[in-house]
Amino acid sequence: MWDTLQKHKKEYEKIKKCDLIRSGQNKMSKIQDKNTRYFIDINLDNLKIIRCGFDQKENLDKGRQNDPTIHRLFLTKGQYNKLISRCANELAGVLET
Repeated sequence: MWDTLQKHKKEYEKIKKCDLIRSGQNKMSKIQDKNTRYFIDINLDNLKIIRCGFDQKENLDKGRQNDPTIHRLFLTKGQYNKLISRCANELAGVLET
């Protein structure tokens, strides 16, 4: 089990690094503290995840969306980390770091 966890962690770190390089954010990462909120945005038309990320509470719109076809689902840090560790490859296109 420990080997599996290490494997997932390595895959996650590799994808995270690639995403940071692609997005140009490799010099500065987002702050994670008690005011951090984790979320996924779901397109209600096709039930696909269109965004997966986190941000500070004051920078988010409290889940209110201007677009009625998008729903923001807030997650706990543990749920978010488990989702990322299990689905890192599948979420690589929509994962924000």
